[in-house]
Amino acid sequence: MKKFILAGLLVLSPANAIDLQDSLQEIVKTHPSIIGAEKEYQAVRLELEQARQGFRPTLDFEAEAGYEYDKNSTTRFKEDEFEVKGAKFILRQELFNSHGTHFDIKKSTAKAKSTFENYLDKTNQITFESITAYLNILKKYSLLNLAKENVDIHRRILKNVKIRLEQGIGKKSELERVAGRLAASQGKYVVKNNGYKESIYIFHKYLGRYVDGEDLSIPSFNDELLPVTLEDALKALTRNHPVLKMGQYNIDTKYFEYKKFKMRFTPKIDLEVSEGWRQGFSGVIGEEKNFQAVVKFRYNLYNKGNDRDESSRMISMIHKENEVVKRLKRSLLNDLQLTWSGYRMLFSQMQAIRKNRFFMQKVLKSYKEEFKLGKRKLINILDAENEFQSAKSLLEKTKYDLMIAKFRILFTVGTIQRDLNLSTNLLKVRERTPNLTSLASSTLPIAKDFDIDKIDEKLDLCVNSLAKADIYPSGCDKAKTSQYLFEPLVAPKKKTASNKIHNKDELQIKRLKVGVATRMEFISFEPKHIELSKNSKVIMRVLVTQLKKLALEGLVELFVYTNEYKSKEDNYILALKRAYSLKRMLIKNNLEGDAVRVYPLLNVKSENKLENFIEVKVVKDMANAQKEYELINTSGISFVSNSTNLTKGGKLAIKKMIASLRTKGKVNIDIISYSNDKRRNDKNILLSKARASTIKALLEVKSLKVEKIVSVGWGPWDDSLDIFSATEKANNKLEIIVRD
Repeated sequence: MKKFILAGLLVLSPANAIDLQDSLQEIVKTHPSIIGAEKEYQAVRLELEQARQGFRPTLDFEAEAGYEYDKNSTTRFKEDEFEVKGAKFILRQELFNSHGTHFDIKKSTAKAKSTFENYLDKTNQITFESITAYLNILKKYSLLNLAKENVDIHRRILKNVKIRLEQGIGKKSELERVAGRLAASQGKYVVKNNGYKESIYIFHKYLGRYVDGEDLSIPSFNDELLPVTLEDALKALTRNHPVLKMGQYNIDTKYFEYKKFKMRFTPKIDLEVSEGWRQGFSGVIGEEKNFQAVVKFRYNLYNKGNDRDESSRMISMIHKENEVVKRLKRSLLNDLQLTWSGYRMLFSQMQAIRKNRFFMQKVLKSYKEEFKLGKRKLINILDAENEFQSAKSLLEKTKYDLMIAKFRILFTVGTIQRDLNLSTNLLKVRERTPNLTSLASSTLPIAKDFDIDKIDEKLDLCVNSLAKADIYPSGCDKAKTSQYLFEPLVAPKKKTASNKIHNKDELQIKRLKVGVATRMEFISFEPKHIELSKNSKVIMRVLVTQLKKLALEGLVELFVYTNEYKSKEDNYILALKRAYSLKRMLIKNNLEGDAVRVYPLLNVKSENKLENFIEVKVVKDMANAQKEYELINTSGISFVSNSTNLTKGGKLAIKKMIASLRTKGKVNIDIISYSNDKRRNDKNILLSKARASTIKALLEVKSLKVEKIVSVGWGPWDDSLDIFSATEKANNKLEIIVRD
C-alpha cells in the first residue's frame, strides 16, 4: 500500500516549525467530531455484544415476604391472617425462535459496520478540511507578504518622485498618481491581512489553538498517490468510499431488521426450569417446595392485522435506503468528476501563469531601463509593477490551490486518511483485530479539562493547548494569542497631537503635519456669516499651500467651531455652512473634493468671549475615517424641475438609501441641497432649502436609528467647482453625509 508521510517531504523550516503531518495526526485524535463518531461506534458495537447474548440463558431469582388474608376451604371459610414468604430460581433458555436471534446479530453487525464507515467518513472530512485550512494559512500569509512588498515598492517610488519633483525634473501629476497607487496598495494590504487572520481563526477551529503563518512548514505532495486516469479514480471511489459502504450496510441493517420481524409469524420454543419454596400461602400451614421443568410453545395467531402493514412498511424502507445509496453514488461520482476537471484546469494554467510571471518581470526590468533613458513614463513603470505583483500573487495563489486540489481528489475518492497514514485509537484496534471489536469502556464523570491546562472546559477558549505552554486565564498560549485574541473590534482613538497657531508667522514656522490637529485661532468669519474676514482670506492662502502638499498623504479634515447663536441647531447649521465654504475654497485650489471632510462643532463660551475657530488635520487612517464620516451615493436622487417633488427614480433611490441606512447604528445625517433651477439666487436658496427639508422628512422614519438630521439649502453652486458631474448638476443632486 502506498503511504504518504508528509514529515519526510517538508522543506527546510525554523526549529519551531509546525508541519502538516503532525498537525493532522493531532487533529484526528482530538477533534470532537471524530471522537464523537468513535464513541457512537463504541455504543453501537456494544449493542452487537448484547445481540450475541441472545443464545444464552437467563437466570432470575424471586423472593417475597408479607401478609396474606385468606378465606377458603383450608381456613374452613373463615377469614384468617397468615405470614407468607418464599423464594424461587427461574432458568430460561431459548430453544427455537426461527433464527430471530441470528438475524438480530446480523442486523447489529451491519449497523456497527455502518457506524464504523461513518467514523471513517467523518475522519476523512475533518482531515481534508484541516488540510485546506492549513494550506490557506500558508497561501494567505504568502499573499500578505507580497502585499507588504507592494506597499514598500510604492513607498520607494513615491520617495524618488518627490526627490525628482524637488529637483524640478518630475511632474506633480506623477506624484499624485503614485500617491494614489500607494493608497490602493495599502488598502489591498489591509484586505490581505484580514484574510490571513480569518485563515488563522478557521484553523483554530480544527486544531484548538492559534498558530502563526511563519511557523508553518510548506508540505510536498507524493503525486504517485493520485489515480492515473479518471476511470481509475471513479473505480477507486466505488470500491473505497466510506459513504457508499455505509449506505450498503444501512440497507443490510434494514433487511435483517425485516427478517427478524418476519420471525413473528413463526413459533417460539423456550425451556423454563424453576425451583423454590414458600410458606403460608393460601392458608396452608407449613413449607412447600416446588421444582418445575417445562417446555413452552408460543405462536401468535392474530395481531389485529398490524404485522402485514408493518412488513410492507419495512420493505419500503429497504427500497428507500437502496435509492439513497444510488443518489449518494451519483453525487460522489459527480463531485469527483468536477474535482478532476478542476485539478486539470489548474494544472494546465500553472505553466501559463509561470510564464506570465517570468515575462512580467522581464517587462518591468526593461521599462526601468527605458525610463532611465527617457523612453518610458512613470505611469508605465507603475503599470508594469502592478502587473508583476499581480502575476506573483496569482502564481502563489494557484500553487496552493493546486495542492488543495490534489488533496481534494484523495478526499473525494475516500482514501485521504489511509493515504496520509493517520492513526487513531479506533484505527489501531481495527488494524490489530480486523473483526469488529470494542474499545475500552467509557467512564464517568466526563473530564472537564481536555488539554490539562487547569482551565475549566466551559471557560477554555483554546481547548487543545500545548503541554507546558504559558497560557492566559482564557486558556490560550500567550506566545500565539495576543495578535488574534485581543485585537479590539474598533481601534481605540488615540489622543490627537495638536498645535495652536496664533498668527500668520507662526503658521510658517509651525507648519502643518500629518496626524497633528492644528488649531487656527486667528482665522475668523464675518459675524453670523459664512464669509471669511478680509485678513483671514489672505492667511488662508498660506494654509491652502501647505494643505496641497499634505493632501497626497491622506484625508483633509476641517473642524469648524462656532457659538454665535443661542440655538444649538442654528450654531450647527452655521458651522456646517462655514465648513462647506472652506471646502469649496480648497476644491477651487485643486484639492480633491472626496479627500476633504468637514465637521461642524459647537463651541462653549469662555470668559464671556466668543470663540470661533477652525482646526485642520490630515489623517492617514482611512478605515476609521470612513467609519466616522461616510459620503452617501445620491446619484439616483433627482427632483422634478422647479419642484420639491421627487422623480419616480428619485423615490426609488430614497427607498434604497433608507434600506441601507437601517443597517447602521445610531448616526447623525447632514443633508446639503443645491439648486440652479431658478434664475435668481435667492429663489434657488429657497428651493434648495425646501428640497433638503423634503429629504429630511423622508428620512425621519422610526426604523432608522438617527440621533439628528440637519438639512441645509445651499442654493446655486459655483460652476467652477468640480463637486458634481455634468449629469449631477443637471439633475440638482444632493450631498448626504452620515456621521458616526
